[in-house]
Amino acid sequence: MRATLLLVLPVFLFACDKTPAPATPPQAVSAAPAPASGVAGIILEKLDVSGYSYLKLQTGSAEEWAAVPTTSRAVGDTVTISNPMAMKSFESKTLGRTFDTIWFGRVQGEEGGAPGAGGMGGMGGMGGTAAMPAMPPTTPSAAPTAAPTGDGGSRTVASVWADKATLANQSVTVKGQVAKFNGGILNRNWVHVRDGSGTDAAKDNDLTFTTTDTVAVGDTVTATGTVRTNKDFGAGYTYAVIVEDAKVTK
Repeated sequence: MRATLLLVLPVFLFACDKTPAPATPPQAVSAAPAPASGVAGIILEKLDVSGYSYLKLQTGSAEEWAAVPTTSRAVGDTVTISNPMAMKSFESKTLGRTFDTIWFGRVQGEEGGAPGAGGMGGMGGMGGTAAMPAMPPTTPSAAPTAAPTGDGGSRTVASVWADKATLANQSVTVKGQVAKFNGGILNRNWVHVRDGSGTDAAKDNDLTFTTTDTVAVGDTVTATGTVRTNKDFGAGYTYAVIVEDAKVTK
């Protein structure tokens, strides 16, 4: 009898422990972890937009799409996408299509290249509704010649860097020249502004704004937005200071 109870008891406990697992909420748009070694494959198809290239890759038995700053690599070449970040349900308004999954990053060996007006959501026209891709770099691609002082109550780029701690979460206005434009990343455009203040050595001569407005490299603009500090977008992209949700006018 005792032996029978010992056999029955585990079965009874197992039968009682069948609480249904909660349903996993759907993810319309999400970022997937990047492979440590990057995404590698043979280019099957290449679509160029302003500043960026879409690459359809044959990766082993699968086909993957990637988006990188404009590359000269051609169909048939084997490439590796470094520091990739996956976006699901990514809509490109320029191409008029939605990718189930697309990897954002850079072609290995071309990491130092400056992306053009393209960006990951719109990529200079990619246009997108996804969240979190590889972020635009902070090194500007053009040096403007604007005066180093503020204008009409605006701050200089260097002064925003210098006072970033006290300016955190406050609105600022900067007038300067667009040194770089990356369009449509994370549902916004990324505008690098220089006004002649600061130095390359101190790395306080370039300020990044996020905005829904569209401008071009070389435009003289006035940008007003909210200062954020120590902003980490993941995938190794961090900003000691960035101005978000800006209104940028020419």
